[in-house]
Amino acid sequence: MTRPDTKEEWLNDSEAQMQTEDAVWEATYTRRHKEFRALADAARAEIAAGMAQPMFYEVQYPISAYTFPQEALIDQVSFDDDYIHVTLTDGRKLSIPLWWIPTLYNAPKEELEKYIINQSRTMIIWDPDKCAINDELRVADYLGPLEA
Repeated sequence: MTRPDTKEEWLNDSEAQMQTEDAVWEATYTRRHKEFRALADAARAEIAAGMAQPMFYEVQYPISAYTFPQEALIDQVSFDDDYIHVTLTDGRKLSIPLWWIPTLYNAPKEELEKYIINQSRTMIIWDPDKCAINDELRVADYLGPLEA
């Protein structure tokens, strides 16, 4: 049984077709769940009988030894022909392609250097009263997708 390629095909399924597909799905799930349980029970029995070792390993470092940045604060900004490079206060380095930001990509190179970092150190700002660029770059926007 193949799945339809489009949403419209799903809408055309009859109630009987949907019930048949649901039954096949349920039977497959039940069979695989039973197989998994049987494998897990067999593994537990082998470990209990001393025929196998549990698959555990010693944790080398505690979670407290790792660094998980809580904020992204700008320390330094530099440019090359293709990127704006932003160094954060926690040591991370972010390189953003200039072509992602048309106002910067199309600006004269000497104008790129006429930025300011805002007081909270989260944005790079080009003030149109001081240069030919009118834009703001929020560093958090370039650190990854936002969580929904």
